[in-house]
Amino acid sequence: MIRLISFLLVVSTVSEAFDGDSITVQRLIDHEMRLDYLEKMENIRKTEFTNFEKSAKNDFESFVLEVRRNNRYIGIISTLLSFLFIGGGFILFFNFKNYADKKGKEILDSALKNNEIAINELLMQENEEHQLRTKKRVLVVTPQYSDNEFIRRFFREMSFNPANIHYETFKDNIPEGKYDIVLFNDETGGDGSNDNEENIKRVESIEWYLQKFSSKTIRLYFGNEKLFSDVRFEKDRTVTSFVNTRLQLYGNLMNALKYQDKML
Repeated sequence: MIRLISFLLVVSTVSEAFDGDSITVQRLIDHEMRLDYLEKMENIRKTEFTNFEKSAKNDFESFVLEVRRNNRYIGIISTLLSFLFIGGGFILFFNFKNYADKKGKEILDSALKNNEIAINELLMQENEEHQLRTKKRVLVVTPQYSDNEFIRRFFREMSFNPANIHYETFKDNIPEGKYDIVLFNDETGGDGSNDNEENIKRVESIEWYLQKFSSKTIRLYFGNEKLFSDVRFEKDRTVTSFVNTRLQLYGNLMNALKYQDKML
């Protein structure tokens, strides 16, 4: 642009110079000075723009570096705070756990001390029942019209020694062997009413069967019938226990075995 303006000024001045005007020479000098001034201003403008561009670029790069540096510091600080927070959480957790363990132990010790007699009695009872469940020999006698599905599950779930549980079908003669207790499984038998001749005969056959065992053998009848109502079987009442619901079976069985150990 400066060059175009200079060219136009020179053409204009030269045209006037051919006219021989002295003022024209002076104008030429003025034009020359203006041209020089414009060139200097153009150079200054270019230099300042270049410097400004470099300065802006440097400032931007410095800003980017500063941001990165700050982000790094922020990351380090965040990491440290995270570790402090997690560490503090672990410290609080372990302190609370230790406190809870300590208080729990104190409560347990106090409970054991205040209930020492009752706890010892429970332990002795459980130990006694464990001995009965594992050492006593049990004979289960089941009529053909009944089944042993519940009885088998009962002995398994109550942790009886399976080697000491023997199953026999109800027959005229009792099986050989020595047993501590005979469990007659008549759960699916009669309804407890002896109002017909067939049922009366069935009940009497059960009574006669159980009478064949030794007087040292406990008899446990599990069913709905009323046994030993006849004076002929009166002596068997002292060694016979009756259960008519599943809920009573374990308690009556344990009581019968304890009675055998202490009274027979």
